Amino acid sequence: MFVCTVNPNKVDSLTEEILGIRGVVTTRDLLGGERNVHVEVVADTVGEIEEIRNELADLGLTINSSEIISETRVQSWDHFYPRPGPDARQDDDIDDGSVTDQG
Repeated sequence: MFVCTVNPNKVDSLTEEILGIRGVVTTRDLLGGERNVHVEVVADTVGEIEEIRNELADLGLTINSSEIISETRVQSWDHFYPRPGPDARQDDDIDDGSVTDQG
């Protein structure tokens, strides 16, 4: 994962070029702040990561930091929303995320 700075006026025009780099799988635009783009890459070797880093720099991205991610865990949105059940829109008095069953 590369954390980068890009001129905010150029983010949209650079996105396709960033995604066109071999090994880039995801870009994320962040609102506000200097570090406004995350670029996630997949590579087999450190050398390939360095090549990707160089291509990002050639596009004009300033790389502020990089992290090697060893594992990613994802939880689907339907784990907590929408709420199931006939009274899904009515919460009980306790703000614990549960739904009152009045059935």
